[in-house]
Amino acid sequence: MNAIRLCVTAVLVGATVALVQTVPALPAAEVPAFEVPYTLGSWQGVEAGALDAATEDAVAADLVVNRTYVNAERDAAGLYIAYYMQQRPGTSIHSPLHCLPGSGWDILSAQTISAVLDNGTSGPVRRLVAQKDNSRIIVLYWYFIHGDMIANEALSRLRLLSNRIRLGRNDAALVRLVVPVTDSDMTAERRGLELVRALVSHLL
Repeated sequence: MNAIRLCVTAVLVGATVALVQTVPALPAAEVPAFEVPYTLGSWQGVEAGALDAATEDAVAADLVVNRTYVNAERDAAGLYIAYYMQQRPGTSIHSPLHCLPGSGWDILSAQTISAVLDNGTSGPVRRLVAQKDNSRIIVLYWYFIHGDMIANEALSRLRLLSNRIRLGRNDAALVRLVVPVTDSDMTAERRGLELVRALVSHLL
């Protein structure tokens, strides 16, 4: 089944590239003013520091948010947002499914779950469990495209292609939370989903 999904994804990516080449170049756009508060519910954020030069060049995002949030119980979670004004070859969102193994993490499981949002609705979130040496983390991520949460690589590319053709734009952001597992996977997931709920309304 995984082989079939990989083949389907490869076909979709190839089709996206082929079709995008037939669409006129996008006009220049301005980077939006991302206003992600340092206080999100019971979580307080601090800057996690600038990306190193090699990582910044590889990411090639137009805007990056890189922070550590801590709650009243001193539980920590890392927030990373990379926004791209225009997806194009060599400048596009990097999926955690590829980046984590590239940085030495073994992905133990991957699934899509639902996050309850402040407005009473829910949004899809990709949940990964990863381990490196004695460190274990829960990674929650999704692609934010014009107010929609998309937790699937193939679907995100289809949406970007549709937006490029219909709207003349294909900007998007990757939103990723990394929560260290200090007791159990479920507890770390719960902490991460609390932060997701407090965060999403500020990205709309």
